[in-house]
Amino acid sequence: MQALEEIALTVQEQIETDLPFCAFNGGGDVFVDVGNKRLGLTALQKYLGNCHGSETLHVGDRFTVSGNDAATRATCSIIWVANPDETAFFTQILLEDIRRRKLTPYIE
Repeated sequence: MQALEEIALTVQEQIETDLPFCAFNGGGDVFVDVGNKRLGLTALQKYLGNCHGSETLHVGDRFTVSGNDAATRATCSIIWVANPDETAFFTQILLEDIRRRKLTPYIE
């Protein structure tokens, strides 16, 4: 496991590019993402009609400095999860809140 972390750190130091990238230890492999999720999320927001960060929620598991989700922090709100079960849990809560919101009009 330590060897994979060393490989990921070495790749990060040696890649020379103007594109954002991320090299990380995936537990059994080292992954190198060219581009990043922020670029992908920004493109999706434009495609959906210029959604704003306040209208976007990113769910991810790698928000550390070397993680592949970290770049999205500057674009929108995030939920940091550890596994698919947590993703399902938060999705259920969010959908229930949306359903309740539709049934109860907001009065100021």
